[in-house]
Order: sequence, then structure tokens, then C-alpha cells
Amino acid sequence: MIGRLKGILVHKQPPWLVVDVHGVGYELEAPMSTFYDLPDVGREVAQAGALVAAPHAEVEDHVGAAPRLHYLRVTSAPHPGLSRRVESLVRGAGLDVQNRASRPDGARTHLGFVVAPADAERMRDLCDAVARLARVESHVCLGVHAWA
Repeated sequence: MIGRLKGILVHKQPPWLVVDVHGVGYELEAPMSTFYDLPDVGREVAQAGALVAAPHAEVEDHVGAAPRLHYLRVTSAPHPGLSRRVESLVRGAGLDVQNRASRPDGARTHLGFVVAPADAERMRDLCDAVARLARVESHVCLGVHAWA
């Protein structure tokens, strides 16, 4: 779990940014609202909110409040219809995709989706359905919390 990062911003190109923390580069995917608040490359940056990576059954207990949003990241072999299929699963679960991004990486494609808030059971069912899709190598479901 990464609750907070503080380091030097070494790269930013929506939706990706890289923060160097004592020689280790952390590649992060962030919404555009975060990019508007970032300093220039080469300046120190500290994550003001927190991205909590935990199984959804533990998210509420871990931080004491339900997530504001959910983030779903899917890594797969390139497939032109996969993004539409994942969005269809999200809508089928009664949720909305609020933002999306994709990034090719050689023989893989990374798809990121910001999903409307949902209860842990609904997100668990959605993530299980995504895992069953053909060509999906891995997926991550995160509850996104922000606080001052």
C-alpha cells in the first residue's frame, strides 16, 4: 500500500507522472484534476491525498470511510475491443466510467478507468468479471480517498 509519496517530480504527461523518491521512480496514473495542481518537473511534490491499495473488503476498515471513487487498471495483450468490453461490464454493474486512459507498452496495453463510488461487494463482482475476460493478464481495483 502507498499512502503518501514525497519526492522530485521527474516526468509528467497525462495521465502518467513519475516521482523520484530517494532514487526509486514511482510511475503513477492520476486524473487531470491532479495535474492542474502539480509543480513543474524538477520540483518537490508530495501526494496530498492518498491512494489506498487494499482488497475492497478491507478498504472501508482501513481508512474509516468509504472510497470517494474507484480506480480499475487492466493490463492485457493489445485488443481493440477490450476497453469497450470493460466499460460494458462497468455499466452492467450499474456504475459510471468517469474517466479513462490507455497506454501501449510493447506487447501489453494498460487501461485505466475511474469508476463512480460503489460498495465493496459490487466492486469485487466487477473485478472478478474483468479477471475472467480473455487476454487480461492482471487487474487492480483500488478505492481512492482524498483528505487534507
